[in-house]
This record gives sequence, structure tokens and C-alpha cells, in this order.
Amino acid sequence: MTFEQWAKKDLNNHQSAYSAAKGAWDYLTNCALRKRADETKREPYTARSAAFTSLQTGDRKVAAANPRPLRSTGIIANGDDRRLHGQSHAIHTRRPNFKKQFSIRRSKLLAGINLDTATGVEIGALCRPFVRREDGPIIYVDYTDTDSLSQRYASDPMVDITRIVDVDAIWGENTLIDAVKGQCVDYVVASHVVEHVPDLVAWLREIASILHPTGELRLIVPDKRFTFDYFRRESSLSDVLLSHVIGARIPQPHSILDFALNAADIDTATAWRRKIRIEETRRGHTLEGALILAKDAIERGIYHDVHCWTFTPASFALILRDLASAGLTDFACEGFYDTEYNDSEFFVRLRRSNNKDYILQSWTRMHNVAWKARGLWRLKRKLIANHGKRRPPELFAMHGPRIPNEASELDPVVPIALPPNFRAEEYLQANPDVRAAGSDPAQHYLICGWKEGRKIKLPDQAIGIE
Repeated sequence: MTFEQWAKKDLNNHQSAYSAAKGAWDYLTNCALRKRADETKREPYTARSAAFTSLQTGDRKVAAANPRPLRSTGIIANGDDRRLHGQSHAIHTRRPNFKKQFSIRRSKLLAGINLDTATGVEIGALCRPFVRREDGPIIYVDYTDTDSLSQRYASDPMVDITRIVDVDAIWGENTLIDAVKGQCVDYVVASHVVEHVPDLVAWLREIASILHPTGELRLIVPDKRFTFDYFRRESSLSDVLLSHVIGARIPQPHSILDFALNAADIDTATAWRRKIRIEETRRGHTLEGALILAKDAIERGIYHDVHCWTFTPASFALILRDLASAGLTDFACEGFYDTEYNDSEFFVRLRRSNNKDYILQSWTRMHNVAWKARGLWRLKRKLIANHGKRRPPELFAMHGPRIPNEASELDPVVPIALPPNFRAEEYLQANPDVRAAGSDPAQHYLICGWKEGRKIKLPDQAIGIE
């Protein structure tokens, strides 16, 4: 079959798309072969293979020697996978200029946030935080304290333990709002964390519980099409709902089995160029090893740090839309950057809303933007990357109408719930005008206090922020 026959059939005779594809094909034929030849001459990044090897824990002795504790839904990526994704992004995408790429990622993630005045939370920053202390008020949240993190990564050449941040709040078996001592913040940042969360619905609810009415959740999410999740199936709504119904606190057996049997060491750049056959990849576990991991989770409650969820931009949008339709979340999509050429992650900006129609429409818009890239997405993005042209915003990104940290009629009017550490007397002490008015402290907070950004404790009772 010629290229013309294939393109016409695949695009259902959409002439405009066909013309764009033909132009991309001609350009690649004339120019890209030399670039590919240059790429093949590069020395392989052996550290990447070593990082993948470190994830292979199919032996019962290894599992027994390294148990992870049971924790709440506030799961933070605590294994080798976190530093493989978040700290070794340049290796993952074959881009040696890590500082430049980190700066680009940071600008996408934090776009529109005034770091000088906004108070934020960064989850799982480890040794390379996106928000530094000198940038503005920030609370670092992790699953354990700084000393324990340093001990855990002491022998890891990819983590500089001298640069691990001072953890301000530990989110383990407690709730997130307890961890930050009842404070509300303007934004939460989580890079390569959401895919590890055993109960996605509860995790989103806990994030929402600490956000101001104008607060936002900023996520960096791995795109399964270009990571070691390449051969794994996309997560479905039923998977998410099942984990929520049972109140999952550790990765479930089906997720562990899917990871152990199908995760493979792939090259991101190769995944962009062509389809990868499973026979040409290196797998991490045998069938016997996969069964051992699953049994450990069921019988002993061992925490195995795997990707509970595998997303593409389109599938992520559909799941969030369905959760919102069922009333399980009120987060809307306020912004989205699709996965770029030779990259392996996408960016999503979430913000609560009181308008359900708007929430559903926002996730539909994200899905449609992501879906446009389907079909000839490799050719389209190669063409743009090779020409050095600006990315068409209607194809690769979307932005909602709300401005970060500015009030909108779409904002929620009530908090998720009364904070679990809310104490009437402490609220009255922190807000003497409420006491003078004789108002009920709990009702005042729910109706007025939360939206006005009032403290539920005196300043010296809140968590310290440098």
C-alpha cells in the first residue's frame, strides 16, 4: 500500500489533514534521515537501563527485606520510580541538557502563579524541587522525613542527598490536611505522583481539602505511550472506581500484575519514531515473580511501588470527566500541555468549580485537543519539531478562562468538608470578630471563613513556612 492510499484510508478522506500529512512525509523523506543517522551514533544512556533494573523486585527475599508501610490515600512516589521519572527526565528523553529542559518543565508547571505571594505545597520534591525556598512560601510534603529520605537514597548515584529538601509535612497514615495542620494553600504541585496513588478519587479529594477557592492542582503525568508502561493497558474508569470502593491503601494486585508482566525497558525516542515490538524489549519479571509480588500485597499488605494507573492525555481526560459526572470530583481542567515530540509526559492544571456543566465541558475540551493528535500524530509533531516552528495551540494545548489565584463566579462556594482538625475555640481565637458577633464557628467557616481565607488556628499553631 502506498503512502497516499494509507493516508486517505486512515483519515477518512479529510483532504486538509491529508495535505498536511503528505507535506510532513515529503519533509521527513528529504531531511529527517540524516537526523536519524546522527541519533544512531550517540552513545547509549546506560544509567537509564540501570534505573530500570533497580525496579525489578520479583524475588520474595527482596520483597520481605524491603516492606513499605501501609499508608493513607496520600501516597507519594517513594521508590526508585520517582527519581527515574522526576529526577532523570533528561535520561528518559535522551536530552543531555537537563538544566534547560528542567527550566522548560518548570515554566509549564508553574505558569501564571505568583510565587512571591502565593503559598504552595510541593509533593515529593526530593532533591530537585520545582519551587525553591527563595522563590516564595512553600511547604514540602513527603511520605517520610528528610533523614529517612537521605538514608534511603544514600547509595543512589542519581540522587544528591545533600540537596534533598527539608520536609515540612509528612503525609503517611494521616490525612493531608492534618499533615499541613489545617492550612489552606494557593496551589499544589505534584510531578509523577498521581500515577502511584492507590485511590485516585480519595487522593483528589484530599488535595481539594487544602486548596483555597481559587487554588489549583498542577500535575505532571507520564504518558504511557513513551515510558516503560508502553505495553500495559490503559487504566479504565472501572479500575478507578473499584479501588475507591474498597478504599485501597496499597497498589492493588491487578495493577501489580500488569506492571510486573508488561513493564518493559523502552527508549522514548524510539517509541516516537516507530512501533516497538515486545520481543525486542527487556522485561523486568517472570510470571512466577509477578505472582509473588501480588501475593505479598494480598497476604502481607506489602507496599510495592508501581504505577497504579497508566494514562494517555485523552484517557486521563475521559476518566476525570466520568468521575466529575458521577459527582466524585469537582475539579475542572483549566489548562493542558500535550506530550511534546521526543518527550514522555503531559501537564494538567486542575481547579475546583461549582458549575458541573463547565467541569464536564472542560474535560471534554482536553480530550478533544489530545484526540486531534491521533492518527498521524508522530508525523505532525516531527514536522513541527524539525522546522522549529511554534506549536499550534489548538492542537497541543488548551487554557481555561480562569486566571490563577483570581476569583471567578465558577469557583466553589463551600469547602470539601470541615477540616478534621477544626476546633471551635481555636477558630474563635484566630478570628475574634467571629466571637464578637456570636456566630457559630463551624457554620461561619463553612459559609464564609473558607472562602475568605480565614485561618482555623493562630499563626503560631500553623506549620512553619520559611
